[in-house]
Amino acid sequence: PDTDGHLKPGMYAQATIMGTNADDAPLPSLMVPVSAVLFSGRRSLVYVELPGTQDPTYEAREVRLGTRRGDFYPVTAGLEYAERVVTHGAFQLDADLQIKAGRSLMARPDDHTPAAFDGIVQLSSADRATLAPIIEAYLDIQEALASDDLGTARQNTEHLLAKASAAQLNNPDAQQAWTPLQHTLAIHGRYFPRASSIDNARAAFEQLTIGMGRLLETFGNPLDQPIRQAYCSMAFNNRGAEWFQRGSTINNAYFGAEMLQCGEIRDSLAGGAFKPSSPASNPASMPTTAPASSPSSAPASQPAPSPRSTPPTPQPTVRPTSRPTSKPTTAPASSPKSAPASKPANPKPTSAPAPSPASKPSSSPASKPNGGNP
Repeated sequence: PDTDGHLKPGMYAQATIMGTNADDAPLPSLMVPVSAVLFSGRRSLVYVELPGTQDPTYEAREVRLGTRRGDFYPVTAGLEYAERVVTHGAFQLDADLQIKAGRSLMARPDDHTPAAFDGIVQLSSADRATLAPIIEAYLDIQEALASDDLGTARQNTEHLLAKASAAQLNNPDAQQAWTPLQHTLAIHGRYFPRASSIDNARAAFEQLTIGMGRLLETFGNPLDQPIRQAYCSMAFNNRGAEWFQRGSTINNAYFGAEMLQCGEIRDSLAGGAFKPSSPASNPASMPTTAPASSPSSAPASQPAPSPRSTPPTPQPTVRPTSRPTSKPTTAPASSPKSAPASKPANPKPTSAPAPSPASKPSSSPASKPNGGNP
């Protein structure tokens, strides 16, 4: 209360609002400087430096941001630890991509079109612990099928069904999103006890994988270790199918020992990272210059044939990228332990490791905050 009468109606005031996180609320794992982000309506875009290319190459990436904290945005989905983002020069890259008829910011769908991370739900640590055993059981099924062990796969499926049916999330929004996924996993999981052969079990596993993919799209990876998204183009008469596994070496669940290392690792989801929505259900994520086949594009209700097949015609993978004549300033998405570095001088900017958010605002950090106070 203004007991001294200093405040009058219509007066302007400047204040600082101190925000706090609930004890069990998730903290953003990564932060990027505001200069790295391009906006178009509710869409947010950053340019990510692609490693291992002969010329400097950058990929346009849609991201999901949290509430701005000073000179930084927390990134809740779309980036992973140590990925390097363009902090100065993103608009130049986007203009270059637009001139080349690429998938620039202005060429993307409007705000009414579903985006890559529209349906994500942030989980508390307690709700992540509830979903973690379900993912673990699925990964156990995958390893059993890769080992041609139908009996163990059935046992692990029963374990998954028990955990899924008992799972209740504390957050009402999370529970509302979980209920249809819970029903989907229960339906597809029941095919395993009826499978008369391991080929039939693998067909049921593909449907279970589709449900697991939707779980990872909605809630992210609840485990502390990464999950790899793998794909085999020869599965099911060259239709192709994906699966998720623990290791970085291909462990083919659809062929087992016959073709154990047939396939490729398409993505790696770190702990807490979200799987981007599939191109079939999300037109905003499809490439511009040429269509790329999606392992999850087949309808969930389509019966799956035997995974035995013959080699298919290779399909190209196209990335919306730009190769500029001058290299923009980039900084890695990193933890708070990153060593600070000075900002490179123009006109020849170079990449630099990111400092902590507590550093000077003129740096180019992407970091993990230690707490909820901005």
